[in-house]
Amino acid sequence: MQSDFVEVDRTLPVYRALSYFQLENSIIAVNLAGTESGLLECRISGTPLDVIPSETNTGYPISLLDRAALELAEYFQGKRMRFSVPLSPEGTEFQKQVWKAACQIPYGQVRSYWWVAVRMGNPHAARAVGGALRENPLAIFIPCHRVVRQDGTLGGFAPGIEWKQLLLSHEARFKDELYKTWWASHLT
Repeated sequence: MQSDFVEVDRTLPVYRALSYFQLENSIIAVNLAGTESGLLECRISGTPLDVIPSETNTGYPISLLDRAALELAEYFQGKRMRFSVPLSPEGTEFQKQVWKAACQIPYGQVRSYWWVAVRMGNPHAARAVGGALRENPLAIFIPCHRVVRQDGTLGGFAPGIEWKQLLLSHEARFKDELYKTWWASHLT
């Protein structure tokens, strides 16, 4: 789980890349943006695709985006449940608190908007939490897809509710094996 966000020098050049990944029977297009020291954006594009478009952007001169794309590929292959790429989301202090709380939700689990608000020390801020999650610039890396309504229904998701369902189904499919692997590597 991401423990903290890094500050980046906003005068550094920002690089962008578009990557495609297989998610169940769909292709997910992901726009990445970052500097040499931190990932600024990970945005899911559009609706599920049936095939990977023939052109992809691979000519960016920054290893951080390569690392982010590799970690996303491992995530979509069911081989990664935690990310190590340094994150540097832009937002208000409140939004950053919400995003940090969302990062505490374990892989393959869900928590409510109210849980996030309580985690931040403000149990009456559940609606504001939803607003902050809607502005999350780092989808998947900041797992806002793991936040649901108090009654367990999905609630909103900026890229679209179909993506939220696909991401939750994906994590449910791989979580048992990933947790077994993680525990085995940490007990030896």
